[in-house]
Amino acid sequence: MPDEQNRGGPAVQDQNRAPPSGMMTRAAIVRPSTYDETARSVEAVLSIGAAVERWGYVETLEISAEAINLKRAKDGLVSLLNCHERWSIGSILGTVGDVRIEGDKLVGTFYFADTDAGREAEGMVSRGEVRGVSVGYNITKWEITAAVGETPEQRKATGWTLMEVSLVPVPADADTGVRSEAGIQSPDGATAAQRKDDTMPAPTQGGATAPTTETTTTQQQPAATTTENRQAPARTPAQIPAQNGNDQQRAVPEMFSARDALSFVSDARAAGGDTAATRAEELIVENAEGNISIDAARMALLKDLGKKQGEATGGIRATAIEVGEESRTKFLRGAENAIMQRSGVANDIRKAAKLRGDDKVDLDPGEFRGCRMVDLARLSIEQSGEKVRSHDPREIIGQAFTMTRAGMQQGTSDFGILLGNVMHKTLQAAYEITPDTWRLIAGVGSVSDFREHSRYIRGSLGVLDDKLETGEFKNKPMTDGSFEKIKLKTKGNIVAITREAMVNDDLGIFNSVLSELGRAAKLSIEVDFYAMLALNGGLGPVMDDGKTLFHADHNNIAATGAAPGVDSLDALRVQMAQQKDPSGNEYLDLRPSVLAVPIGLGSTARVLNGAEYDPDVTGKFQKPNVVRGLFGEIVDTPRLAGKRYYAFGDPSNAPTFEVVFLNGQQEPMLEQNEAWRMDGTEFKVVFDYGMDAVNYRSAVTNAGE
Repeated sequence: MPDEQNRGGPAVQDQNRAPPSGMMTRAAIVRPSTYDETARSVEAVLSIGAAVERWGYVETLEISAEAINLKRAKDGLVSLLNCHERWSIGSILGTVGDVRIEGDKLVGTFYFADTDAGREAEGMVSRGEVRGVSVGYNITKWEITAAVGETPEQRKATGWTLMEVSLVPVPADADTGVRSEAGIQSPDGATAAQRKDDTMPAPTQGGATAPTTETTTTQQQPAATTTENRQAPARTPAQIPAQNGNDQQRAVPEMFSARDALSFVSDARAAGGDTAATRAEELIVENAEGNISIDAARMALLKDLGKKQGEATGGIRATAIEVGEESRTKFLRGAENAIMQRSGVANDIRKAAKLRGDDKVDLDPGEFRGCRMVDLARLSIEQSGEKVRSHDPREIIGQAFTMTRAGMQQGTSDFGILLGNVMHKTLQAAYEITPDTWRLIAGVGSVSDFREHSRYIRGSLGVLDDKLETGEFKNKPMTDGSFEKIKLKTKGNIVAITREAMVNDDLGIFNSVLSELGRAAKLSIEVDFYAMLALNGGLGPVMDDGKTLFHADHNNIAATGAAPGVDSLDALRVQMAQQKDPSGNEYLDLRPSVLAVPIGLGSTARVLNGAEYDPDVTGKFQKPNVVRGLFGEIVDTPRLAGKRYYAFGDPSNAPTFEVVFLNGQQEPMLEQNEAWRMDGTEFKVVFDYGMDAVNYRSAVTNAGE
């Protein structure tokens, strides 16, 4: 909260208070009347930006194109989940598409998955049995107005990213629910218009309230509010660990990823059986609700395991359980930064953070600056409450590794976690900063498993038929569409960190091997994409109709081969615009957006696209360049051989190709070997993706000359 001298001040951008680091959630409404049985879709209002009470302030969301980052939604990465369960593939109910702004509302369409869970959710929504929707989002920018009297601090999110959308059984406020023709229908059957009090109750000073929902961080976004102020008990500072001595509260913590959550439960089961696994699952839910950080969850599990062990051993328990979260977090952060600085990967991590919009990433090692790997191993042992048994570097490293693989039973060290975190950050940073070009041409999608998935392009009904004065309306037959199939594949490698490498303080494993693996993952898609395009002499892969992507029957090959020029490029524009939908009823009128040429034609292509006058005309006569600015992107690459060049439509609305990732995970993942060995450990890099041509109508090619 602001100090007293700032109370009552105007809305200002607070530079000293960062937005919450974890994902926030709030509830919204679904529109069951828009349910489409054929498309298996339904429309929902995702957010209206209304005020909700947080811990110590009132939050509103700005609904505007400038404030909302919809890149994940446009890339097909926003999933429809079951009650914010982000750690289980089985919780995916479908995808969220066509996300757009309608006046003061953020609206989207749910496409239900072809799974048991997806079909069950579809039925409940279509029948009006489930009406609650809750969105998850990350805030990147605040605009803050100081508290005045009994009115708490107001925070307006002027920069935020939509992360996921969930169906929830009970919205936080009874006045939000299904949108019908009569208005917003709540779960109890009443509409907002039927309620006498439709104003939001004034929040209490400090705002320390949480709505009664399935997850305590899910804040309802009311269209109207009843006179009954349904509030759960406030979360006190004792329940929310302070960030420093002056803070009374802390931001919502970062949440477990799906893989980390599964690993957490697996490790707990190995250490304490089903009881420990159940406790781990409870802690994951608390973390998802914003009540506990990841580190605090791990420490809580350690304490529970230590208590169980003490009961079994007459009150003796490992001293590691007494280690405070603050000391452990400080050690992990400083030690990770020390390794990243000494191994030379810090600059890559800063560059990757900057690409994500984070210009203030903290890589200061503090007191751990210059520490060798054996020093960090010794410190990790001491942090666990154990004594270092030897002064021999080999024995120290071995003890740290042995304690790490002990499965959280007693005296476990953070050495393996430390190495895994650094390797994960190194891998992800190298992947992010490696450039690619396939994203300029292909669309991005998500699939939930390794089966073949269909991409369906529907035909159109054409125009409406005339009705004569005494005649009847004619039946309109449904038209067939076209299907294309796409399937995932897995790529990866294993990297080992040996005890000898740690004793020798060999940090090349981070700077060279892991960085190269990150670049290799990015390169894998790039190479595979252009190899697919180069199939069949540059005519692309064979499609579902048994013909290559570029084929005379597809009407997407220029009749005459010609070098890139004003006339030849304009001919590609005309040819693409003349394509019809799969039913042949109507012109698609698609326009080229991307020109892909061999590297030797790149300069010519840029001149043609940017020249004010036709560069082919000689003499003094100047003729306007009719293809000036036709292409938004020029891709020239040595991966295209020969003289053939291609024009593609905008991949965001008419993709020729689609690259899909397992559950939308677009970066390679790093998995640690559960079976720790005395002389080191192994890390497996896993990358799941697939690609194929999905629509020949948005692409044309010329063989060149």
